[in-house]
Amino acid sequence: MWLKILALLSLCCLWPIVGLAQLPKDPLAQETLRGLPGVRLIVEKIDAEVERDGLTTDLVRTTAETRLRAAGIHLLSQDEVTMTQGRPTIQILVQTARSDSLYAYCIEVSVWQEMVQIHRQTSLPVWVRSWVTESVVGIKSRKNIHVLKTTVEDLVDSFIHAYVAVNPK
Repeated sequence: MWLKILALLSLCCLWPIVGLAQLPKDPLAQETLRGLPGVRLIVEKIDAEVERDGLTTDLVRTTAETRLRAAGIHLLSQDEVTMTQGRPTIQILVQTARSDSLYAYCIEVSVWQEMVQIHRQTSLPVWVRSWVTESVVGIKSRKNIHVLKTTVEDLVDSFIHAYVAVNPK
């Protein structure tokens, strides 16, 4: 089990290095948010064990929706996002590995956009991560896994600050 936790931590630490996006304070990454009329929110399914211990997919989704709406960022419906250039989508990813009473975790918030079409036999959309937070990696006890909600809030707030900086009201 410790090998699984070590592998997860390694993956989370290396992913930003091999990813396509820049760090959130990078002005080029922030520029990719300029002019977006809103974003579609996707929260990846959280592991069932983690949900039983108090951090649920619904809690993360509701937390993110509340913060984004409070900041005045429009949450695009499925129909709206398909009609929006780039199909901007904010993804919240909470990865975990459990060993006895501990969880290793990696949390990341990123924005994906469809950038270009590749034309061959068929048209294939090309999705890139245009903006991403630095991954938050750590270890929490099983009974305190619910406090990761605060980490999600902080990462969503990072996105909100970047978005508002290039889309002032």
